Amino acid sequence: IGCDTQKVESEKVSGNSMFVKVESAESWYAVYHKETRVMYVVSKWSHNSGNFTVMVDENGNPLLWQGE
Repeated sequence: IGCDTQKVESEKVSGNSMFVKVESAESWYAVYHKETRVMYVVSKWSHNSGNFTVMVDENGNPLLWQGE
């Protein structure tokens, strides 16, 4: 994802969403929760669109957004 090294244009997922989108690809996008900064990857395929999966670090702890 490049949380520390890549400048990413953040955007709200929709309206007053509690999530901010930080990266997008063909079949997924990454978001973080505004209050906890915990990161999730969200699927975009038609058969499983919208499935959230928490992202973890090498120790299995939730990955926290380190960006702006």
